[in-house]
Amino acid sequence: MTSGRDMNAIYRRILIQLKQQRGVDFTGYRAKMAARRLHQRMAAVNCVHAGDYLIYIQDHPAELDRLIDSLTITVSRFFRNALVFEWIAANLLPTLPHNSALRIWSTGCANGQEPYSIAILLREFCRRHDALQPAATIFGTDIDEQALRRARRGIYAGENLQEVKWGLVNRYFKPLRVCLNDAEQSGACQFQLSSAIRQLVNFSYYDILDTRGGAPPESIYGGFDMIFCRNLLIYYNLAYQNRILAKLHGALNAGGYLVLGKSERLTDDFLSRFECVDATCRIYQKR
Repeated sequence: MTSGRDMNAIYRRILIQLKQQRGVDFTGYRAKMAARRLHQRMAAVNCVHAGDYLIYIQDHPAELDRLIDSLTITVSRFFRNALVFEWIAANLLPTLPHNSALRIWSTGCANGQEPYSIAILLREFCRRHDALQPAATIFGTDIDEQALRRARRGIYAGENLQEVKWGLVNRYFKPLRVCLNDAEQSGACQFQLSSAIRQLVNFSYYDILDTRGGAPPESIYGGFDMIFCRNLLIYYNLAYQNRILAKLHGALNAGGYLVLGKSERLTDDFLSRFECVDATCRIYQKR
């Protein structure tokens, strides 16, 4: 019988192989979470033991891509945790510099709902202040190429719009019935996001744990006024959380804002580098 220690050693070997062959580092994933998702893939390919699965992925390289999909969390929806967006609209947007283009980064953007929500928020702010177009560039990054392709297309099932006010749905989404070739439900009620919103977001592949740069290459130099990194830190151990926070801190302009998920907080190493602006919404400002 394989001991728990031996199982963890095999799991780590699998994650190291994933890093070596696909360049994506999941070795800092919390052990229980990584084990749960590895078990899901093991069951899918009928492997009872972790050692069998290690052999399986060596014989079936495409399984590594399926494992990445399993480890990558792509569950999201528009205006998820709406209170955060309402707080930003009421308290932050009026204070941000509007004489130059704002630069905003949404990390782990999945299918694009978060950066598009930001774009709608900015568009609505400008509409209320008689400005034609937000002076902003929004970068959405993820390590899931399929999710990024869906994000660029801007077509979403109605369930993604559950937290969107009807006026915004009417203004920025067009209802349609389409038959798609991927895993989305054929013929379901779906909505096409307006081109005015889609053109505000630049989507690109980027691994936030990549050590070769401090910001997405498409952003050229970083220098962000606001970074959304919600529901990402919770999947990593403390050492990797610090690595991620160090990169985000370096990518922010002085006085820039960091938005975390509702179950996340700064680690002790970064408490002195940020000021808590709103504890409920997990919004912090770079000192």
